[in-house]
Amino acid sequence: MRLSVSSRNQRSTRFSQEALVGHFLEQACRRLRTAPLKLKGRHVEALQRNHWPGNVRELQNAIERAVIGARSGRLEFDLPSSSSGNQQAAVVPETLNSRGSEILSCNELKCQERENLRAALEETHWRISGPAGAAKLLGLKTTTLTSKIKALRLREE
Repeated sequence: MRLSVSSRNQRSTRFSQEALVGHFLEQACRRLRTAPLKLKGRHVEALQRNHWPGNVRELQNAIERAVIGARSGRLEFDLPSSSSGNQQAAVVPETLNSRGSEILSCNELKCQERENLRAALEETHWRISGPAGAAKLLGLKTTTLTSKIKALRLREE
């Protein structure tokens, strides 16, 4: 059996990339319960300049990190620079206190806690209790972790 694949022109590929980025942005805003963020032309250009080696999840994760780090509705992408040096990494600006550590808003703290809990749960394959459970990994009581999962409406995906 043969599979024939036609090549697509660059214009339609760029359009589909922009549509995909827009979809991931809406999805991340909805899932993280943030106000809808606007995707600007410079964002699309930066994402298109970046090399996404074969995995659309890398693009999705970059967009989700940008939504989590969005300050006052300002979307910025922290993209890795390429080895050729053609790409510039967009750095998320930080608000620092007098000790030089970042100051987070309550919403940012909640998002950070949510992502930390999700990472621990995924690391333990959503096992909550026991020696190999997420509660042990996080240093929490099982009941506390269960309450946090419920409060943050975390679900296994």
